Amino acid sequence: MKPVLLLYYSHDGQTEKIMQFIAQQISCQLPVSTVELTNRDESINLAGYSAVLIAGGVRYGGHPKALTTWINKHSHLLTTKPTGLISVNLTARKPNRNQIDSNPYIKKWLLELNLRPDTVAVFAGALQYSKYSFLDKLLVKLIMKMTEGPTDTRQDYEFTNWQQIEEFSKNFSDLIVSQV
Repeated sequence: MKPVLLLYYSHDGQTEKIMQFIAQQISCQLPVSTVELTNRDESINLAGYSAVLIAGGVRYGGHPKALTTWINKHSHLLTTKPTGLISVNLTARKPNRNQIDSNPYIKKWLLELNLRPDTVAVFAGALQYSKYSFLDKLLVKLIMKMTEGPTDTRQDYEFTNWQQIEEFSKNFSDLIVSQV
């Protein structure tokens, strides 16, 4: 069987951490290949993969343009195989904002894409003040204050629900096995 492509764009490493976790979960059943997309156009031969899972984190109110552009450029090929889409964002830290129908970022992203993935998930990310520039730290702190989030910049906060990601991984593996 061809491997499953796990493609992601990560700003501060949390999306990468999530995809590495998913890779560990899926690799028990299926071969996987994890690839980080950068700002330059990546030439990835989609014919070499049985399925594709794509993840991007929200930064400054949107998902990475390079990832959105890549998805739209390759949407005709992506529709020929099982696909999944993951949004990683801090809004999903709130119980009423961690679902597809209640998370504004995934709803907006889906409208920007020429793709209707087989499965979509929203996962809470991490607030990593230690990795932010001075200006980013101030902006994020202001946003957190407005949204009743943590504002102590001397520490980092992880909101990712690993059990939720484990369940998603199992369901995505099952989807691939049933369709391939």
